[in-house]
Amino acid sequence: MRLNHLKINGFGKFINKEISLLDKINIIYGLNESGKSTIQKFIYGMMFGMSKNKNGKDMSDYDKLYPWNGLEYSGKISYILDNGEKYEIFRDFNKKDAIIYDKSKNDISSKFLIDKNKGNLFFEEQTGIDEKLFLDTAFASQKNVKLDKISQSNIIQKITNLISSGDENISYNKTIEKIKKQQNDVIGSTRSTQKPINKINQKILELEAQKLELKDSNIQLEDIYNEENNNLKELNYLNNKLNLIQDMKAYLEGSKIQFAEVDFGKKLEEEYDNKIADLKNKIDLRAKQNIRFQKKNYKLNYIITIILFIINIALYISFKKLFYLIPTIIILVLNIFYIIFSKMKNNKEIKEKLKQIDELQNKIDKEIEILKKNKDQKKFENQIKSDRLNISIIKNEENLHEKYYGKIEDKYIEKIFAMELDELQLEQNLLLNQISDLKIKINTLNLEREKIESKIKDLENIDTNLKLMENEKQDLDSLNTCYNLAIEVLSEAYEEMKEKVSPNLTQNLNKIIENVSNGKYSNLIFDEEKGLCVELENGQYISCERLSIGTIDEIYLSLRLSVLEKITTESLPIILDEAFAYFDDQRLENLLLFLKKQFLKNQIIIFTCTNREIDIFEKNRIDYNLINL
Repeated sequence: MRLNHLKINGFGKFINKEISLLDKINIIYGLNESGKSTIQKFIYGMMFGMSKNKNGKDMSDYDKLYPWNGLEYSGKISYILDNGEKYEIFRDFNKKDAIIYDKSKNDISSKFLIDKNKGNLFFEEQTGIDEKLFLDTAFASQKNVKLDKISQSNIIQKITNLISSGDENISYNKTIEKIKKQQNDVIGSTRSTQKPINKINQKILELEAQKLELKDSNIQLEDIYNEENNNLKELNYLNNKLNLIQDMKAYLEGSKIQFAEVDFGKKLEEEYDNKIADLKNKIDLRAKQNIRFQKKNYKLNYIITIILFIINIALYISFKKLFYLIPTIIILVLNIFYIIFSKMKNNKEIKEKLKQIDELQNKIDKEIEILKKNKDQKKFENQIKSDRLNISIIKNEENLHEKYYGKIEDKYIEKIFAMELDELQLEQNLLLNQISDLKIKINTLNLEREKIESKIKDLENIDTNLKLMENEKQDLDSLNTCYNLAIEVLSEAYEEMKEKVSPNLTQNLNKIIENVSNGKYSNLIFDEEKGLCVELENGQYISCERLSIGTIDEIYLSLRLSVLEKITTESLPIILDEAFAYFDDQRLENLLLFLKKQFLKNQIIIFTCTNREIDIFEKNRIDYNLINL
């Protein structure tokens, strides 16, 4: 990749500034505050945009580099990739996405991935490295390599990290320690007591103990359900009986008038019969009374005549005088005449009485005839009502049979049909008492069931909580597996790094450090306990922390450049901003000559405020492109 041209419309102090770059070595020279870092930031911003995040600083790069005159905040950069493809990037820094043009000036921005936070990812797709890798390798500013005593150990740690893990900001040992600590904090172990896995195991034991106490509740509940169902069936059966009685009562009460009319008709028939009998008795009684009266009168006359005759005979016998017989004879004759006369008179009266009785008999016969007709009419009407009522009873019985078929036994239905209202009322009262007792029993079972269901609900909650706890434990076990897998993968990666990557990095680093140190240091090793170590001339290995700041600077910069060859197939430009502040002249010359020799494919852009780089290139007759600010 080669940067060809920079067009700055508005960025920091620069307005309408254009810079052309060559393929090989470019030196951008300027005194302090001349804008070298601003141009470096412009290159970076064109590739990745300007962040508005302060990242712990008083002002974000976006705000700090906003055009001083407040005009257009934009620019364009053109470059060519190793495959010969040419591109132009235009970016308005007020917007997230850049516009990418191909060699024919076609807008091809949509062909690249868009990140909602970073915007267009064209640089990452074209080179294979992201923003962080670019900053950690090819893009080196003074603040990245300038070291003081406090920073030495940090930089050496970064070198150690890069050799051991492939990332200068990641320490393998510390990463493993952090993972294990986080594993212990997030999960726990068999030796811990208050960690999540320990609490979950304890909770599971408690829930299982509670569940064991409530395990019989389901059996009790099933028994209550069965008893409740049986009672409800019995209640339904009794209610059907009660409904049958109520239906029968309602029918009988509704038919009461019809029954009363039939009964009334029967009573009328009886009254007609009684009246007829009374009339017949009345005739017979009068006839008997007249005959008795006649017989009574005749008997009295005979008795008086006989008594007088006996008295006269007795007087005659006593006194032997005929005189006493004459009265007797006279009285006897008179009595005989009186009897004859009375009999004639009585016969006449009897005739008259018989005539009266005949007339009365005719009258009564007519009344009896009328009564018989009325009785027959009433009997006919009553028979019709009775027949209709019988039909109604039969129909009602059929309806009730149909209504309660299969609900109540036929025997009980027939029993109810045979009852009167008062009997039905007694049967109803009996059923109401049975239903009341059964409802009390059902209500008692309901209360008992609710208590057990409450326990069952607690059991369900326990099951739910137990399931949650088991799921949480499973999640923790899965997470623990992930942690173990992560440690395993990191260990494997670490071993692979040591076997494959680290030797290559160390080999490249040894070549670089040997060149820039004039052979003073030629062997760097990575020790798991001591970290990055250097071999002295006498063969002793010492920690890099014991070296001078300048030497550590060399090692760190050399390591960055060594890594650059391994992370991308694209030959990225090497951008160095005051990266040699702690290099003496000899080390600087050695490094520049090594860069020229080692990185033939890479464009080199050096930002400097001194003439040392220019003098070295002039001395060694190396072509370069000088840009004065």
